[in-house]
Amino acid sequence: MFSRVLPVLAVSCAVANAHHAAAPYHLVARQGTSTTSSASHAASTPAGSASHSSSSTTSAAAPGGQTPSSTVTVSFPPGSTASDAVPLDKIVPIAVQPTPSGAPALPDISTWSAMQSGYPSADPTWIADVKNSGVSIPTLEPRYFDPGADNCNVPANQARAANNEKEGYWTCGHYVRDTDITECTTSKTWGSSFDDGPSDSTTKLLAYLDQQKIKTTFFTVGSAVYWRPWTLQEAYMDGHQIAVHTWNHHGLTNLTNDEVIAEFGWTKKIIKDVLGVTPVYFRPPYGDIDDRVRAIAKAMDLTPVMWTVTGDVDHPFPFDTFDFSVPGGEATATEAVGQFQKLIAQAETLGKGFIVLEHDLYWQQVDLAVGYFLPAAAQAGFKVVPVYECAGQELVNAYIETRTTTSLPGGSTGTNSTGGTSGGTGTNGGSTGGTGAALPSLDAVKVVLAAVVAGAFAVAAAL
Repeated sequence: MFSRVLPVLAVSCAVANAHHAAAPYHLVARQGTSTTSSASHAASTPAGSASHSSSSTTSAAAPGGQTPSSTVTVSFPPGSTASDAVPLDKIVPIAVQPTPSGAPALPDISTWSAMQSGYPSADPTWIADVKNSGVSIPTLEPRYFDPGADNCNVPANQARAANNEKEGYWTCGHYVRDTDITECTTSKTWGSSFDDGPSDSTTKLLAYLDQQKIKTTFFTVGSAVYWRPWTLQEAYMDGHQIAVHTWNHHGLTNLTNDEVIAEFGWTKKIIKDVLGVTPVYFRPPYGDIDDRVRAIAKAMDLTPVMWTVTGDVDHPFPFDTFDFSVPGGEATATEAVGQFQKLIAQAETLGKGFIVLEHDLYWQQVDLAVGYFLPAAAQAGFKVVPVYECAGQELVNAYIETRTTTSLPGGSTGTNSTGGTSGGTGTNGGSTGGTGAALPSLDAVKVVLAAVVAGAFAVAAAL
C-alpha cells in the first residue's frame, strides 16, 4: 500500500547529491565556484567577496617559547582571490540564536549520517492525530496524476470534470479555497518562493540573496533535506522561510489518505530535527491539490500556498517562470525569459501583489533566477518578500514553536471550505487511514535507501 511513499529519490537528484553524503560540508560554507561549463557559472563570484576587500596581518609565535630572530608577517588575501573564503560574520557557532524570535536552539547535526539516522521512521500516531483532529475528510477518490501527462484530458479525470470546481481541484481549473494563499496583500509585492531544494545549486542562490539582502521562502523536499541538512540550516539561519514540499514530490491527489499523511509527516519531522521548528506552510507538488488533500493538511496544521494564476478557467495565466522546463530541454532559457517578460507585464496590471513559482533544484534554474528573474523584479520596482510577509504575517508565525497566533495567514477565518461529499476521517479509495494501518517499516525503508545510494554512486562513478 505504501510502496509509492517509500523514500526513493529521483536518480538525477541522487547523483547530484551522492558526493555530499560522503563528505558533508560546514553549515556556513558556500559554493564559491562551479564545475559547470556554462558561461554564467564561469563568471560567478564567491559569496561575500566584498566583505574581504582589505588585508590584515598577524605575527606568528616562535616554537618552544624561543625568541624569534625576526617577526614573521602573514597577510590574509582578499576573499575574491581565495575560493574558500567565507565572510567572517557568517562563521558562527552551532548554538547561535535562530532568526525567528523565541525559536529553540539550532539542533547540532555535526554527527548527522544519512545511512544511520533512520529516516524516515514512520509514526503511526500521525494517522490517529488526523482522525482525532475534528477535521472532516471528504470521501473523494484519488485522482489520476502523471507529471508528464495532460492530466485534464485523461479519461479518468475527464469523467470527473463536472466536479472539479465542487472538489476544489487545482490541477484542472485552478480552483482554490479561502484557506489557500494565492496572492500578496499589498500591490507591487512579489511573493518569492523556490521549490524542490535543498540541492547543490541552493548555495549559489543563498549567496546571491545574501548579497542583495533578499529573503525568500524555500518549499523543501524532505528526501532532499535528508542529504543536505547543512544547506537547510544555512538557509534558515540566513532568515529565509522554510516550508513543506512533501517527502517524495508526488502529485498528492493521486495518493491515498495515509500516503498523504506520510508525505506531510515525514517532511515536518525531518525539518524539525534539522532546524528545531516545524513549518505551518506547505506547497503541493505541481500544485496538485483538492479538498481532500486540503482537509488532511488542515488536520496536520499545514496551510496551502499556491502561486498566482490570473485570467479565467479557459485562459489562465500562471505566475510560473517555467524554469523547470529548461534543465530537461522542454524549453530554452530564452523561452523562459520570454515567459518571464509576459509575467512582469501581467503583474503591472494587478491591484494586489502576487506569488511567483521558481525552483532551486538544478543550476539552470538558479542561473535564471540570479541572472535574470530577480534582477528584473528589482528593476521593475517590485518588493521581493517571502511568502509569510506577502500574506501579511510575521516570521514567528511561520513555525508552530514560535507563532503567536493560530489564525491562518491572509485573514482566513480558519474554516476549510470543502467540496465533495463529507464523510468520516481517513477513508478513501481503499485507504485505511484512521484504522491504525501500519506505515512502512524502518528496515524496508533502509533497504530502499541503500539501493538508491548504491545506484547513485555507481552512476556517478561512470560519469
